[in-house]
Amino acid sequence: MGEPELVWSETYDNKIYSVAMAPDGATVAVGEYLTTYFHLLYDGSLVDVNTYRHSAEDLEYSLDGSIIGVGLGYYGAVLTNAADGAELFQLHGVIIIV
Repeated sequence: MGEPELVWSETYDNKIYSVAMAPDGATVAVGEYLTTYFHLLYDGSLVDVNTYRHSAEDLEYSLDGSIIGVGLGYYGAVLTNAADGAELFQLHGVIIIV
């Protein structure tokens, strides 16, 4: 095996809070202050941007890649359609005891 090669890099305006890889391995989601950026992994091209009411502190794709869950800190969580960014469900103010 050879040395790893940097294929692309990106500079963001704010602190990066979270990163999630789509199940197909083609897209990476990067969450920062009020925004999630979606890049094609092979060349880094920006394919979509979603905005939120708070920082995207946690990101996770559904197993089939159709939905992305975004944890928004004190503002709860939102489920969005991964294809078009449409908000599907907002969860706010729930306390979960484990």
